[in-house]
Amino acid sequence: MTKVFKYALICVFTMGVFAFAGCIGTPNTGEVAPHLVGTWIFADYEGVRYVLNDDGTGIRGLQGEEEPITWGVVDDNEFRVRREGSVPSREIRNERWGYTLRDGVLRLESLQVNNMVETFHQLGFVGTPNTALVGRWNWNDEPAWHYELNSDGTGTRGSFTDMVEFLWGTVGNVLHIQLQGNIPADYIRNERWNFNLSGDALTLDAINFDATWSYTRCIGPGEIYANLVGAWVWNNDSTWAYVFHEDGTGTMGSPGEIFVIRWGVVGEQILLFFQGSLVDTMTFQITGNSLITESIHSPGIIYGYTRAGEGDFDDLDFYMNPALFGRWTWDDNTDWAYMFDPDGLGTRGFPGTTITFEWATLDNELWLLLPGDLLEAWEFTITGNSMRLYSLTHDDTWFYYTRD
Repeated sequence: MTKVFKYALICVFTMGVFAFAGCIGTPNTGEVAPHLVGTWIFADYEGVRYVLNDDGTGIRGLQGEEEPITWGVVDDNEFRVRREGSVPSREIRNERWGYTLRDGVLRLESLQVNNMVETFHQLGFVGTPNTALVGRWNWNDEPAWHYELNSDGTGTRGSFTDMVEFLWGTVGNVLHIQLQGNIPADYIRNERWNFNLSGDALTLDAINFDATWSYTRCIGPGEIYANLVGAWVWNNDSTWAYVFHEDGTGTMGSPGEIFVIRWGVVGEQILLFFQGSLVDTMTFQITGNSLITESIHSPGIIYGYTRAGEGDFDDLDFYMNPALFGRWTWDDNTDWAYMFDPDGLGTRGFPGTTITFEWATLDNELWLLLPGDLLEAWEFTITGNSMRLYSLTHDDTWFYYTRD
């Protein structure tokens, strides 16, 4: 037996036992396939990935412990990978896989190991936004927590003060969500959900982790229910009222303590938001000009309201009084000043630290809408170039100003 023949037999035997552990030299890895260039995340564990570069190089494995590879495609249906680093003797160096690619899902089936199938999802693939899902969806367990799915494939989710941005799209009945920015280590960046849409009800059932949630469609912080628009006076105190505007803004309280709110309706519940946070959720019933509410957060707290007559609240004659136009310096410190512009905007504070607000007047009352939807009300008296402001929201508080 010649040495050449012995070496050939050893190679055949080694290939069988060690599955191409290096005895066949460096095989042809094929051509780079542009449609496979990118990052591919293992379906069963997000920490494992392929990174396939357009020059035929790449890495694969657990993030932080990846190994270098070269790769390519042969005959349009065989994916070849050569492991370029150190390979244990009983592992395959030159791998061959049959592959299929559809809708961002790469399925690899080993041509060397029986019944070995691996599935990867392309990082960045989210499909196409489904117009039926565009809009705001409130979580049924806590309506303040919601999804906002935009038509351009962007979105946010969370509870107004703690929002997370993402990209989204669908393939069939699968919703793909790719979280953006920094996320906690235990979060999955590329989420996949089976979704079921029935009217205004949406159910999401996670594919790559364990969760099932139900949502209800809404607009803004809730649907604007036309029959609620207007002013509602509390039956226990005729000075206290809700005012619901058709754009979803409003106020609540009585003179001297009025708060700017946002509102909406989900199902048979009114949601009230103050400074971006949900402050109350109430069931409601309207009969004629009567409104009955019951707090969800404090069951048994039931109040009655009567719709205000025309001109009581919703037709109040707010306007920008020209007598206030210009700059007014504080008598106690002339560096501090108000500036009232004719367009209803203004500023106040020390140079370099001013805040911007909206303003309007009602008779001799000055109303200021400050950042964060904070509302102030002042009684103003102007005599010549002197102005006195007396707070309607804080007792025994007044200041004097002089026009520049």
